[in-house]
Amino acid sequence: TSELTHMGVKLHGTGFILTANQKDRFEVGLVKPFVYGRDIVQRSRGAFVLDLFGLTERDGRENFPKAFQHLLDHDKPGRLQNNRKQYREKWWVWGEPRTEWRDVVANLTRYIAITRTAKHFVFQQLPVETAIESKVVGIGSENSSLFSTLLSRVHVAFALANGSRLED
Repeated sequence: TSELTHMGVKLHGTGFILTANQKDRFEVGLVKPFVYGRDIVQRSRGAFVLDLFGLTERDGRENFPKAFQHLLDHDKPGRLQNNRKQYREKWWVWGEPRTEWRDVVANLTRYIAITRTAKHFVFQQLPVETAIESKVVGIGSENSSLFSTLLSRVHVAFALANGSRLED
């Protein structure tokens, strides 16, 4: 259902993305693992992302000065050029933070993820603190039975018969 599945976030700025070497420079609680579609079907890149969702500009500046300054330097200049008012005015927040997804996983410890753009069905369980990029769909369940069903031949046959394909 639409309440159970959601597309991942759209950052609209590269300043949010961190490497493993950068992540420890910032305040605790703002850095999350970040998964792209390729991380699910191939080897993980080990990316991280800054997440200031729910904070006002003042809260970010006063309570998380390192992260805020990083985004001020690396993200704000590009976001000020964006045509969408929301992206310009809330430059320290992901462009599409997927508020509804946050509500779905609020009481979970993990969820199921699948890339929208892969040739093959590859499902992976991720810790709830992991943020997913827009080419990944999150399924808000930690139910082992659902995970098993998604991996089954019956589901794969159903999905192939009813879904779209990347090929001609």
